[in-house]
Amino acid sequence: KMIISNPKYSLEIFPPKSMEKTNDLINNLNHMVFPPEFISVTYGAGGSNQHATVDLIKRLHNETNINIAAHLTMVNSSTLDVINLIKLYDKLGIKKIVALRGDPPEGIEKPYKPYINGFQNTAELIREIKNINTFEVYVAGYPEKHPQSFNQEDDINNLASKVSAGGDFIITQFFFDNQFFYDFLKKVKNKNINVSIIPGIVPIVNYSTIEKFANKCEAKIPNKISEKFLKADQNEQKNHSICIDIAVNQIVDLLDNGIKDFHLYSLNNIKLIEKIWIKALKKY
Repeated sequence: KMIISNPKYSLEIFPPKSMEKTNDLINNLNHMVFPPEFISVTYGAGGSNQHATVDLIKRLHNETNINIAAHLTMVNSSTLDVINLIKLYDKLGIKKIVALRGDPPEGIEKPYKPYINGFQNTAELIREIKNINTFEVYVAGYPEKHPQSFNQEDDINNLASKVSAGGDFIITQFFFDNQFFYDFLKKVKNKNINVSIIPGIVPIVNYSTIEKFANKCEAKIPNKISEKFLKADQNEQKNHSICIDIAVNQIVDLLDNGIKDFHLYSLNNIKLIEKIWIKALKKY
């Protein structure tokens, strides 16, 4: 067992639907005992709620002491629009960008077509971000391969192109079986990709919602996890005890295997995430 001193985590949040929910979110973030290293703010599917994202980033930047990473996708956007957005983030003082291709507006399962006057691939987008300023760039990695990749080798070659274009860190899609992550680390190392790889962890707050999403992303949920939810009583579902246990066990196993950075998909449930993190550190 490796002893990790000072493990760290970052959080992903999305723009809430109302002002009241946004105020609550900011308030919860400001009251965290263990604040994250940074918060990443998602961008709507097909670049749909760009304004909500920019507004939330401005507020978080002004009203919290936490570093912000802005998600940036190139779906349905001209090169010029994306460049203007990068320049806006630069002007706001944002230092981190999560550079993503983004899912087609019709849904993740539809084939992706580059926008006519837009960036043709994520590597092009990353080069442009680095051209504008020395942002820290985070890129996406897929332990179980991206649903649209031909095979895993193809997928990892694409990851290599994003890193050589200037990607500084890799954040993975969520997974529930850590073995996929350990295998992925080996394969990535074999391709001489030597940047930090941060595992993405999602708490199973609502089993059927996560199951639908996992199926679309082709992330497998192990039987022993689905069975726990099948057997759970109403109370266990409601107080999230199973959800917390599963996430804690997953994080502790990763810590035992020398992983020291984590990216938690918070689903805007900040108190739950903090419970998971504190419990994982205690158990570790």
